[in-house]
Amino acid sequence: MELKKILKQYWKYAALAAALAFVFMIVYSIHYDYHYPYHTDEWQNIAQSVIINDRGYGGLMPYFSSENQAVDLEMGFHFFLSELFLTTGINFMTDYQFLPALFAVLAAFILFVFVKKASNFWTAVLSVVFFAGLRSNVNMLGLWFFVPLTLAIPLIYLLFFVFSESIEKSSAKLFYLSLLILLALFAIHGSSAVFAIPVMIIYSALSFGKTDKKFRKHFILSICLFAIFALALAVIFWKGDVPATFGYFKSLFVFTPEWTSHQKIFNLLDVYAPTSFLLACIGLFCTINPKKRIFLAFALFAGLILELFYLFQISFFAPYQRVLYYMFLALAPLSAFGLSFLVKCIMKLPAKLKKLSRYKDIFVILCAALILVILAFHFTGYYETDKDVLLYHHIENPEYEALKWVQGQYGSYKTILAMPGISTAIYPAIKDYVITIIPAHLGGGPGNIDSFFSGDCEYKLGFLKKYPSDFVLYSEEINCDFLEKVYSKAVYMYKVNL
Repeated sequence: MELKKILKQYWKYAALAAALAFVFMIVYSIHYDYHYPYHTDEWQNIAQSVIINDRGYGGLMPYFSSENQAVDLEMGFHFFLSELFLTTGINFMTDYQFLPALFAVLAAFILFVFVKKASNFWTAVLSVVFFAGLRSNVNMLGLWFFVPLTLAIPLIYLLFFVFSESIEKSSAKLFYLSLLILLALFAIHGSSAVFAIPVMIIYSALSFGKTDKKFRKHFILSICLFAIFALALAVIFWKGDVPATFGYFKSLFVFTPEWTSHQKIFNLLDVYAPTSFLLACIGLFCTINPKKRIFLAFALFAGLILELFYLFQISFFAPYQRVLYYMFLALAPLSAFGLSFLVKCIMKLPAKLKKLSRYKDIFVILCAALILVILAFHFTGYYETDKDVLLYHHIENPEYEALKWVQGQYGSYKTILAMPGISTAIYPAIKDYVITIIPAHLGGGPGNIDSFFSGDCEYKLGFLKKYPSDFVLYSEEINCDFLEKVYSKAVYMYKVNL
C-alpha cells in the first residue's frame, strides 16, 4: 500500500515536470532557427542594461554618443537584467534566446501552486498546459519575448496568490509581503502594477468580511502608505504646474490606439481558442468558491477594461494590448477550472445512473479523449499571426560577425551607420553608437537612412558631414572615395575617411 502511494506521488511529479517541460519547449520553439532576440523592445532593454553595467545608472540613452537622457519607467527590469549578465556571465547574444522560455516556466510553476491551493493537483496541471498555449505576437507581446511584461507575469500570479492568502488567513505578514511584491512590480513593469491594484481592491470588496478587525487596521494603514507613495510620485514627476503634472499622469493611465505604431485590434476569440473561452466561462461559475474569488476579480476587471476599449477606443490603467494579455493570464486558469468541472460531471454519470455503472472505464477514456481534443483546439494556430505583426529579424550571423570583427580591430564607442534594424542591435552587441534605431520606447532617430544608401556619393558625403560616423555597415558594395572597405564577408564594413 505504501509503495502504491509512493508511485502515485511520483506519477504526479512526472506529470508536473512534463507540463513544465512542455511550456519550455513550446515557448522556446520560435528560436529553433533564430538564436538572437526578436523584438525591438528586447534589444532596447538589453541596451539599457548594458549601459548600467558599463557606466552605471544615469538614465542615459545608450545608442547615441551624446549624453541624452532617457526616461526609464522600467528601471527594475533593467537592473535585473544587468545583474543577471554580471552574476551569470551569460552572453545575451547567444543565451538571451532561452530567457523567455525559462521565465515562462517560472510563471507556469507559480500558477500551478496558485491553482493547486485553490482547487486540486490535476486542475493545476491543466492550468499550466492552457498557460503554455497563450498566443504571442510583436504587438501584444507575450511569452515569446523577454521584456518587462514577461518578468511581470510570474510576479502578477505571485502577487494575487499571496494577497488572496493574506485575506483568507487574515495574515498581516502575507499582506505586507504582497505589498512588497507590488512595489517590485511597479519597478519592473508599472502598467502591470497599476492594473493589479483594482483587481486587489475588487477581491478585497468580495472577501473583506472574512477578515478580523486587527487585519483591517493593517489594510487601512496600507491605504495611507499608498497615498504617501502616490504623493511622492507626484513630487518626483512634477512638471511645473498642476495641469501639466495631471496631463503627464493621465498619459500613464489612459491610452488610445495611437499608443503603439501597430494600431491592431484583435478579436479575443481569434487569439484565444473559442473552446477554451467557453470552458473559461464555465470556470467563471466555479470562482464563487471563496478560494477562487481572486480569479473572478482578475477576469472581471480585465474583461471590463477590454469592453470599455471596444466601446470607446480608450483603455484605462494599461494599454489595450497589455490588458488583452492580462485577460489571457486570467483565462488560462479559468479554462482549467471549466475543463475540470466538465470532466467531474461526466465521471459522476456512472455513479448516478446504474445502467451506466458498467461503462465506467469507457467514461474514463471518453474524458481523456475530451481533454486531448480541447487541448488540440487550444494549440491550433499557435504560430499563426496577422501579416502586420509577424516576427522580424534585426540581425543575422553575417552582420554579427562583421560587428565582432570591427570591435576586435577598433574597440568600442565608435559610431556605425547602418539600417535601423541592425542599428538597434549594435550597442547591445559591441557598445558602439549609431545614427538611428527602430522607434520603440527609446524613440528613434533620423528617418532618412534609406536615402543615404540609395543616394549617390555626393549625397552620402553630405549626410556623413551632418551625421558624423566612423564606419558604415551595409549588405552591398559602395564605391565612394571616402569609404574604405575594411571587411567583406557576406556584408561590407567601410571606414569613413573625411
